[in-house]
Amino acid sequence: MSMQELFQKAAPLSKEQHSGSFLEAGTGFDFARSMSHVPVLVTEFPDLVSDYIVAFLQSSDKVVVVALLGLKEDENLYLKPDGSWAVKYVPALLRQYPFAAMVGEERRVLCIAEDCPGLNTSGKGTALFGEDGEVSEFVVNVRKLVSSVASAGVRSEAFCARMKELDLLKPIKAVLKDEAGKERRISGLQVINKEALNGLPAKTIKELQANGMLEAIYAHLLSLRNLRDLAARVSVQDKERLN
Repeated sequence: MSMQELFQKAAPLSKEQHSGSFLEAGTGFDFARSMSHVPVLVTEFPDLVSDYIVAFLQSSDKVVVVALLGLKEDENLYLKPDGSWAVKYVPALLRQYPFAAMVGEERRVLCIAEDCPGLNTSGKGTALFGEDGEVSEFVVNVRKLVSSVASAGVRSEAFCARMKELDLLKPIKAVLKDEAGKERRISGLQVINKEALNGLPAKTIKELQANGMLEAIYAHLLSLRNLRDLAARVSVQDKERLN
């Protein structure tokens, strides 16, 4: 499961189509149960480094930055059986679901995944529009979150493009073992090549420092220390399923 798949049936939020719609809070983040990674924002790096592995992934013709959630396809080691999240910080793209921004030529349009389980017209949950036909306070707050995520997304795209342009990325291959000795392999992801980074001209390093990208690079490298912890989550999740 990917973010793109979650929003396959997304539509612009409108009074004509959603004036009688409500959103009922579900059981946490169950929609992300089969997500093995999630795109993240450069602005989130300080919050991510304590619990996640932040890495780069080639997606079609560009590179995106992601938080690794599992060690095999359709595995999310951060989701508990009851749908709650296993660590304190939840990536922004998951927190904003079922809403997202559709970026047009001149403006961003707030969209909603119409196949979201909590979306209904039976009055359950929070109204998306008031009796006056205007969006509810809930949607106003959602719009602020989605807008900030979209703005940060532009910075993240620029960061990834610059890392690729400077040829700083290299594939990562790792074999991890859980507490039971079972092997899990990481492949298909890329990380910053420290040697290439150290070989950059002083002028380029100064540029990366000035625009905040150097700080993001170091945060990414720091997150790689969580590799063993991710393997340990396999055993934790197995125990939770049995209880």
